[in-house]
Amino acid sequence: NWFENTGKRWGVDERMLFRARVCVSELAGNVLEHGRVGSDTDNLQVELRHAPPGIEFELTDAGAAFDPSTAPAPDLGIESIGGRGLRLVRSYAHRLKYRRAKDRNVVTVHLLPSPA
Repeated sequence: NWFENTGKRWGVDERMLFRARVCVSELAGNVLEHGRVGSDTDNLQVELRHAPPGIEFELTDAGAAFDPSTAPAPDLGIESIGGRGLRLVRSYAHRLKYRRAKDRNVVTVHLLPSPA
């Protein structure tokens, strides 16, 4: 896929690429499930950037305002099925930033290589 091919071209560690893909998947899934995106003009954009020694991606959507960097930690009781993805994103991200720009959510995630 384009994500892996781009990362490999940059010489990015496979484990970091995996973590980045998980973060993109979890955040995009939250937008589609909870973001109230629905009009024909709504879209979801992902931009991947090389930020040696790590990588950074920016996910932009037109859904309801939601800041994943400050959202309360979910209850992870045995009966709870939600919130694990956001917790995973927070654990993988070296830096997680949010801003609202022109009625769009802009989430920037910066990842660094795992210690060997």
